[in-house]
Amino acid sequence: MDNEQITGVEPSIRVPPRATQAPSRTCLGLQPPADRGIGHRPRPIHRAQCLAVPRPREPIVERKPRVDLLRFGWKLAGVVLGASTTGAGLALMIRARLGAQPWDVLHLALAKLLNVSPGTVIIGMSLLVLLFWWPLRQRPGLGTLAMTFLPGACCDLVLAVVPVPSDLAPRAALLAGGIVVFSVGTALVIKSGLGPGARDGLMTGACARWGLSVRTVRTGLELGVLTLGLILANPVQAVSAGTAGPGTLAIALTLGPLIGVLLKHRFARPQPQVSPS
Repeated sequence: MDNEQITGVEPSIRVPPRATQAPSRTCLGLQPPADRGIGHRPRPIHRAQCLAVPRPREPIVERKPRVDLLRFGWKLAGVVLGASTTGAGLALMIRARLGAQPWDVLHLALAKLLNVSPGTVIIGMSLLVLLFWWPLRQRPGLGTLAMTFLPGACCDLVLAVVPVPSDLAPRAALLAGGIVVFSVGTALVIKSGLGPGARDGLMTGACARWGLSVRTVRTGLELGVLTLGLILANPVQAVSAGTAGPGTLAIALTLGPLIGVLLKHRFARPQPQVSPS
C-alpha cells in the first residue's frame, strides 16, 4: 500500500519501483510536496513536474580580463613583427638582383609603368586583392590591416638602406635570406589568428574552400602572378634588370613548401551541414 494513493472512487495510481522509476524531484535534490493525500500518504510526483524543473548548471569559470589582454598583446606584437619582417624579406629579394618574388615582378612592373615607388604599389595591390576575399568567405582582421600597410613601408625603408652587392655569393645569400625572412613573417601573421594578409588570405581561403595543401595553392598563385608580371613588363628588360631570373623561379617553387612547413597545418575542406529530417 506504500506505493499507492487512493483518491475516492478513482483507481489507484501505481508508482514504478525505485530501480526503474523515472527521474523525480528527489533525484534532483528536491523534496516532495509537504501536503498529504487521503490516508496521510504522500502524493506521487508526476514525471512532467520532474522534467520541468531545471537541472543545476555547472559554474561558469570566467577568464580574467588581464590574461586575455596579455594574450591579445602578444598576438598583436606577432602581427606587427611578422608584417615588418615580410616587407624586409621582399626588399632583400629585390636587392639580390637574381630575380624578385613573383608578386614583386608584378609590383616592379606596375611601379615602372605608374612611376611610383614599389611600396606604394604593394599597398595598392593589397587593397585590390582584398576584393577577391568575398567569394572565398574570408574575414579581414588586424593582421590584414597590418599586412596591407606595413610591408610596403618596411620594403621602401630596407631598399634605402641595403645596397646592391656586386659579387654573386652575397647576392645569393641575400636571396636565400629574403626567402626565409619572408616565410617566417608570413607564418607569424597567419599563426597570430588576427587575420592573414591580403595575399595570404587568398591562399588560406582557397585551401579551406577546396581542401588543397598550402604548397599547391601558394605555388599556383606564384606562377600565375609571375606570368602576369612578365606580360606587363618586357621579359628581356626584366631579366637584364634583375627583376626576373633564376631566383624568381626558385622563390616560386620554395616559398610555398617553406610556409607550409612553418605552419604545419593542412586546411580541411568544410563539410556540408546536413539538416535533420
